[in-house]
Amino acid sequence: MRILSRICLWGFLLACGLLVAGCLKNDGPTAAESLQNIIYFNSFETAADTAGIGGYGGWTLSDEASPGGGERSLYVSGGCIWPHVIIEIPAQAEDGHYLLTGWGKNPAFGGVVELSAASQAGPGIHFFVSDSTWNWYIAADTLFCPANQAMTLIMGAGGYVPSAMLVDQITISKVNE
Repeated sequence: MRILSRICLWGFLLACGLLVAGCLKNDGPTAAESLQNIIYFNSFETAADTAGIGGYGGWTLSDEASPGGGERSLYVSGGCIWPHVIIEIPAQAEDGHYLLTGWGKNPAFGGVVELSAASQAGPGIHFFVSDSTWNWYIAADTLFCPANQAMTLIMGAGGYVPSAMLVDQITISKVNE
């Protein structure tokens, strides 16, 4: 029952996000943004970049990349059973606030990229991939994660209606709050 509730919640959130996501279009990071606090970055260039990926959906490397993203991206697709892609982010030594950014493209109905901490009761921070061309996305909030606690990066495209998305240059950065 809990899994069904989560699937329904994600279906609702995805539908709402796709309705408003067009208002959040960005052209990418600015020069003023610091890259020194990156704790995770993946442009999905080789099979080694997919080591450790779990989940219940389909994913593969795509020969289509985002602007400045190399030669490949990650194609994520799936249906009812969530999440489609799971990547464990190792625990950090200090408490921190984290920001999730990345490039995405919607070849079908789009999807969502989420970052959560085990201490959170509900969904973490996220962005919806909704644009049919490559777009740079940024989560609307930051995620607080206590020291020595792992985070989970989740990607999903679809639910009751199968979908797909391309993601590239996914970045998790520690920010000063």
